[in-house]
Amino acid sequence: MRAKAPEPAPSPEPEPDPAPAEPSRSAARRDLLPDVEKITSTLSASTDRGAASIPPAAAARNGLSGAFLAGFLVAVLVAAAALAAYLKAPAIAALNPALEGQVAAYVETVDAARAWLAGLVPADPVDREPGR
Repeated sequence: MRAKAPEPAPSPEPEPDPAPAEPSRSAARRDLLPDVEKITSTLSASTDRGAASIPPAAAARNGLSGAFLAGFLVAVLVAAAALAAYLKAPAIAALNPALEGQVAAYVETVDAARAWLAGLVPADPVDREPGR
């Protein structure tokens, strides 16, 4: 029989690295934010760099944007059509007698809205009271 080879002695386990010291709370929070002095040193006024270094605006706003202009024009056209229908109500009613009732109701509604608006504005501008 063969002799058993001696089993190797267990190697000592390596000691774990000592735990890093717990940084103080203020130091940990300070590391979350960028260094203010470093950022400040990289900033300079635009006059130092010249006007050529200033990027142009992304979109020049010389006029009204297309969507706003389209919406505004639609609102103006609807108001103009409503005004024309109010002013030409007798002629519209004369064209078709079946429309007389609807035209009269529309005119009465517009007249009521005008009376309500007139009630909001005082007759004499000097007659205004504070808090009214």
